[in-house]
Amino acid sequence: MKHQKYLLLLIFCLSLLIRTLSVNWDGGFHLHPDERFLSMVAENISFPQNPLDYFNTATSTLNPINHRDSPFFVYGTLPLFLVKTIASLLHLDGYQSTYLVGRMISAFVDSLNIFLLFLVSKLVISQKSKLVYLASFIYSILVLPIQLSHFFTVDTFLNTLLFATFTCLVYWVFKNQSKYFYLSALLYGLAFSVKISSILFSPVIAIIFIYYFWQHKKINLFYPFIFTLIALVIFRIFLPYAFSGLITFNPKFIANLKELSGILYNRIPSYPPAIQYQSKIPIIYPLISLIVWGLGLPFFFYLFFNLKKIFSNFVIKLSLFWIVFLIIVQGSQFSIPLRYFLPIYPFIALIISYLYYRSSSKYLFLFVLALQSIYLLAFLNIYLHPHSRVQASEWIFKNIAPASTIATELWDDPLPLDVNHQSSRIYQFQELSLYDPDTTQKMEILSNNLKKSDYISLSSNRLWSSIPPLPQRYPLTSVYYQKLFDHQLDFEKTISFHSYPGFEISFLNKCYYFGPSNYPTHLNKNTWFSIQSSCNHPGIYFRDDTAEESFTVYDHPSVIIFQKK
Repeated sequence: MKHQKYLLLLIFCLSLLIRTLSVNWDGGFHLHPDERFLSMVAENISFPQNPLDYFNTATSTLNPINHRDSPFFVYGTLPLFLVKTIASLLHLDGYQSTYLVGRMISAFVDSLNIFLLFLVSKLVISQKSKLVYLASFIYSILVLPIQLSHFFTVDTFLNTLLFATFTCLVYWVFKNQSKYFYLSALLYGLAFSVKISSILFSPVIAIIFIYYFWQHKKINLFYPFIFTLIALVIFRIFLPYAFSGLITFNPKFIANLKELSGILYNRIPSYPPAIQYQSKIPIIYPLISLIVWGLGLPFFFYLFFNLKKIFSNFVIKLSLFWIVFLIIVQGSQFSIPLRYFLPIYPFIALIISYLYYRSSSKYLFLFVLALQSIYLLAFLNIYLHPHSRVQASEWIFKNIAPASTIATELWDDPLPLDVNHQSSRIYQFQELSLYDPDTTQKMEILSNNLKKSDYISLSSNRLWSSIPPLPQRYPLTSVYYQKLFDHQLDFEKTISFHSYPGFEISFLNKCYYFGPSNYPTHLNKNTWFSIQSSCNHPGIYFRDDTAEESFTVYDHPSVIIFQKK
């Protein structure tokens, strides 16, 4: 029994170590927009002098909507309050420090799934089997949870609380101990206090109730009623500003949710961050991203070719149902960030471990695990080097003469990154509003701004990968990008900075890039392989330009700088 605790603790430490690798990965520049926003909100809110004011939505100093910098707030307040409290206790409360506390807590919370998976594995795999640890280990090395654990956002909190709810419910069913039932209701209420989308997990909960009633040959409505009541009370306590009265919803909160819904379902088609999805195929596009980049092809193929072995266990079948259900529901939306699918990853780890337990070919899995480890190490390479925007900013300060004019793209982080407000004192800037509707006037303004510019700085592929695929909406801007990348304008590519998953091999003296690219160019047809002679970190890398935007633009965007000929 003691060796079990040590091994589980070792896996937990491994998970935490990987998730906190280079925790200050962006050098303090707040390059994740959602994290940046939460850091601003955390700085603005404060604990009320009268504890009873905590529930006063209209006057509470903890209510983000009461501050002018955050009138639109759709996140749950539980992670925000937790990080704010711990940061205050550690005297790290402030815009330049709270986000680091948030990242550490995010990594810790996600790593708690290691223990939860161990508990569930004991129900679906023999407790005497050493494989009872396998699901925990598999989850510890999955790429998407590792990436999202590096961010101070709410996703890891939601993921862990939903899986904790699931764990307690299945223990209640199979151990028949009421303490697990009440704990699951509490955890589900906390999940709602993180994100309203927790409602999507309700079909899984309903199936568990049905299975419990079927086992006991009796329908007892007491359990669903008490479960719902406890969850609602917890939700009311930890997301108090969703309400304006005891049980009356806050109109501002509802209005914010409606506005968010308009973005998710393309009722605001001109909202720039959502334009990237207008050229994407629902379900298919997010499915490819979550398989290729979030999960990894080795694990996916092992899972796919062994699926027939799962249909003998209720917990595993329910896990598969949740995975398919969430992919269909979330993947059918217009806005489909990869992070929306994080709650299926603990269940994927559980299924893979169960398939190995039922498999007669053990060596095949070891081969799969070796390949998956290669992908993991390649991804972790991202955090072993300075952020690509930081590298590009250093290059700009060293190589672009003062008083030069740099054109930057609106809705993306301008470069160089502003260190102590140096940028605005050293350089002139022209802002390119390329997401605006295509008109003759827009192109005239663009042309004039480019004439005034000495350089063009593209700090990610956010615009050049989302606008050209929409030639009917952006016929003129699409041509602009094509000509820019084909060197048919008065600018030529000077340098680019990439931080793709891969391996640094210094003696190669070049960067070898494998994988598809979506550059808007007609000149270079070989988009699956390229060599860059001048690069900061020579080696072999796997391009993920075609991955869902949020997978790349926060922690490893591709930066390209053009210079006037």
